[in-house]
Amino acid sequence: MSQASRVFAQVIEGHQRNLANYRAYINRFGYKTVLAAFLYLEQQRSSSHSRIQSPGKYYNAMVKAWGALGTYDQACQVYTQAYAEGKTLRMPGIPWDIQRLVAQFERWPLEMMIKELRQHPDILQAMPLPSVEKKANEEHLGERKEASWEQGQEREPQTPPQWMGYEESTTLLAQVRSQAAEIEANVGRTCFNIAPTPRAYNVRGTHMEAYVIDVTIEGIPVAFASVNQWKLYYLEQTDLNAYKVFRKLMEEGAEYL
Repeated sequence: MSQASRVFAQVIEGHQRNLANYRAYINRFGYKTVLAAFLYLEQQRSSSHSRIQSPGKYYNAMVKAWGALGTYDQACQVYTQAYAEGKTLRMPGIPWDIQRLVAQFERWPLEMMIKELRQHPDILQAMPLPSVEKKANEEHLGERKEASWEQGQEREPQTPPQWMGYEESTTLLAQVRSQAAEIEANVGRTCFNIAPTPRAYNVRGTHMEAYVIDVTIEGIPVAFASVNQWKLYYLEQTDLNAYKVFRKLMEEGAEYL
């Protein structure tokens, strides 16, 4: 994590004189919270209406505010709870679009992630918050309601070792629908909005066309580019022991998610 500290310090402040602070942030709050605060800062920097005079101080304020809420998952839950309570302004916790970015980039080398953000700043675009009334109408205990898919929710997928063709993607789509319904039945509410068909995706830097499955999970858009990417998510929701084993296999090189 010492390398991560140096990268964060350099990119945020343009120097490493405060390197000890960035090391302390990671040790105290955990890498995902620190990454979330960095991505939020980058999002605000990239927006046309934001002008941040002191990015180091801004970052310091965000990472401490989110870190004070507990773990990364707890800080995410605080945001979800505030939304459920009908709050839409100055909501505490880590926003859904930042959660989506953390999920997308948490396993990327930082230098690669920063290069990607510089080349494609649209990735950082803030996701509009759906109205509380709309979400309330879409969630019914004990009842699955299929929400209509809205264009424009698509997100960049994480790069798999091998992209899916159309036939494999249609098979995965059926699996996602079945297992998403299983998860919803267990929690007693609607969590997923699944695109009706696989999306053709032009792999960056190549002339290859692949296919991905677009899903919003609790309002957060995600694109699954392989069977194992979905399997990892599914196991995390249903069998934590199997999830840990499977993720370890992925980390050891069985597949880069």
